[in-house]
Amino acid sequence: MRKMSIKWILSVVIRGLESLILLQITTLVLELRERFRVLNHSILTTATSHSNKHISRILLGYVRQPDLVSQLEVDRLHHAHAVLQRAAELLQRHFGVTLVLHVTTTFSALIYGAYQFLVMWVAPEKSNATVVNNSKASVATWLTSHLLNLVAVVLSCSAMVDEAERTRDLVVRVATLRGRPFLSAGMEPLLMQVLTSRPLSFKAAGFFTIDRHLLVSALCVTITYLVILAQISLS
Repeated sequence: MRKMSIKWILSVVIRGLESLILLQITTLVLELRERFRVLNHSILTTATSHSNKHISRILLGYVRQPDLVSQLEVDRLHHAHAVLQRAAELLQRHFGVTLVLHVTTTFSALIYGAYQFLVMWVAPEKSNATVVNNSKASVATWLTSHLLNLVAVVLSCSAMVDEAERTRDLVVRVATLRGRPFLSAGMEPLLMQVLTSRPLSFKAAGFFTIDRHLLVSALCVTITYLVILAQISLS
């Protein structure tokens, strides 16, 4: 009884620490996504102030009433973009290994959790020899927590990358607008910077990319290994 209590406490502590780390990662990624959103809004408001309203509505889907746009505001756009790109790079470098361990653990949990359900459903007489936990509720909770953590990380990283890609699209479209000379001169450094820099993607220590395709890969891997394990142990 004492050993079971210690195992339960350790499990709760480990899961709590893992959830806190993943919450920190998700929060920082969403904060970076919000910064890109603010940058995109600044590009829209700056570019459409002195351009043709009809073309702005067609290309950018946004029209702003003409007002004063300073040269300083235009010049700061490419500096802000460079800072955000650097922030994304540092964020990936800091949490790269953590994300690798998290994704690897989640894949293993999905495979074995699905296998536990299969054994308890198809061959319950073999569950004592092949399954660690015979409680379907515990297995479901453990499996769901891993899956939700993976979905939260993947969707937050994908949202951040999508907003960064929107910056690239906006700058390319803004280049076709005709505005005041200082506006064109201020947008040119941002255009060159966006076109020459690599598209932003969130990678886990260089092993794989954190995007929506990872969820599809998790589903495919789980089904594949579940079929193999079922053929080996339940035949």
